[in-house]
Amino acid sequence: IENKSLNTDTRTFLFVEMFSDMSEQEQIIGRGALGKYYSPYFDNLKELDIEGGDAADRSISEVGYLQIILKGGYIMLGLYLFILIPAVYLGIFKSNNMIGRMSGYIILHYIIMMTLIYPPGYKLSFIILWIAVGASISPNIRALRDTDIVKIKNYA
Repeated sequence: IENKSLNTDTRTFLFVEMFSDMSEQEQIIGRGALGKYYSPYFDNLKELDIEGGDAADRSISEVGYLQIILKGGYIMLGLYLFILIPAVYLGIFKSNNMIGRMSGYIILHYIIMMTLIYPPGYKLSFIILWIAVGASISPNIRALRDTDIVKIKNYA
């Protein structure tokens, strides 16, 4: 049995619409914190009086990477990845404990899933991401062994 809702592409048009509305310079530096882009799809929903649509001038994208590019361009995206990718490597491969390794995997999960979801924002999921980054890049936390963490936990 084929479930059409599982096979429906709900993201590609977001990429097409945003990049077609932004100039090359805007793609490099973004449109700023209050930046918006025009969406013909959501404009058509509004014109057809279909519920569930967003505004035609969208200030938020559901896709994490698109949100970063809209607000800060490829420069902001590069800075994000400049921090996140080394944190993944340090957490997964250079950590002596489970907390560091799991932090690396959490960050890797975000890097992958931001192609579909997870727009950056002030919410618990992103607070957890940056806590994981801190745990992954901290040499003191990475140097601890699992037995040391258990001792600390039992001591407190």
